[in-house]
Amino acid sequence: MISLHSVLSLVDVISTASLTVVAVILLIAFSIGFVKGFRKVSWTGLRWATAALLFIGLCKKVPLTGSSVTRNMVVALLVGVVCVALTMVLYALLACALRPRIRWVKDDVNGDTSLAEYGLEFEPEYLDYDGEDDIAPYGKKIKKTGYNPPSLFGRLLGGGACMLNVGLWLFLIGAAFMLLVGYTSFNMWDIKYILDKPFFEKYLHWAKLYAFDVLAIGIMVLFAQKGYESGLIESLRALFIWALAIVGIVLAFYLPFSKFAQAETGAFATYAAFVNRCVVAFKGIGGAFGGILGKAFAGAIGASVVGMLVFIINVLFTKICNVVTEQGCTRTLDGVCGAAVYILIGAALCLAFWLVFGGFLYLSVIDVTELVAETEYLSFNMFEFAK
Repeated sequence: MISLHSVLSLVDVISTASLTVVAVILLIAFSIGFVKGFRKVSWTGLRWATAALLFIGLCKKVPLTGSSVTRNMVVALLVGVVCVALTMVLYALLACALRPRIRWVKDDVNGDTSLAEYGLEFEPEYLDYDGEDDIAPYGKKIKKTGYNPPSLFGRLLGGGACMLNVGLWLFLIGAAFMLLVGYTSFNMWDIKYILDKPFFEKYLHWAKLYAFDVLAIGIMVLFAQKGYESGLIESLRALFIWALAIVGIVLAFYLPFSKFAQAETGAFATYAAFVNRCVVAFKGIGGAFGGILGKAFAGAIGASVVGMLVFIINVLFTKICNVVTEQGCTRTLDGVCGAAVYILIGAALCLAFWLVFGGFLYLSVIDVTELVAETEYLSFNMFEFAK
């Protein structure tokens, strides 16, 4: 029988080891950010933390006290979306000012030049210019901004940003574990004794207050960032190509086994004859199995044709998308539209998450009522709506 002293010693070891591992991970993250500098590290954690703090602050100033559960959920969701959108705009402006960038500028190495019509340059001293001489377009050169070695302050900010990137995920992982220990029957190695320690007791308190809202805001921030990077047109192209490929392959293997492969007249008569030839070719293998193989072979040929057509369509669509994405203004507009759509997708995913848990509660599979606090404005109202 394990004594209480042994249990407490084991809990001490687990708590000390977990805090040590977290400290080491954060130290490594700080070192990476210190080497890279603030300009070159990821700002995802900063966006995430800013949006979460903005959302929590706004909800405290404007509490949701309406009687309608649906109204409260919609308002909380809209506040979350607006906070994420404002954060993305703020950091987009900061990125324009601080991020390293490469751009083309006019090269003035040739001395005194003037710009002719159609962007051609020539020397004013050249009096015999008659428009028929070979005149090269004005030169361009690459200008790099923000690629200098970071300052000490920039390195410290970079280390802090990297720590925040990692720290938010560590907070959510720790919060999931603490909620599991604190509000379920999970008690392996009598781990519940860890809640007797003031630090972990406080951790559980903060996890219950804010963890689910921080996760929901983080999902929307990540989706918004992905949407801006991918762009709306590129995302629609990828969605269309994948849908076309999946539907085409499914139909290619479905049609040989359907009634359309038995048509003797009409639009499918030629296709039915093709499937019949494939079946006849495989009849020598034996009975019904040979017929199945023949139809599967016909489906494979159809899938190959679909693959070639999808490839051609994808190449054409990519060329069209490049016309948009290669231009500065249209690329930015496309990214903003993509971010807006992806934010809504992220919000829908968060709502679907709580609808699943609401279904679990309805079916008495798991009771998550105690896991969600009323201070979690977004998650609590989505959960109330899901119930």
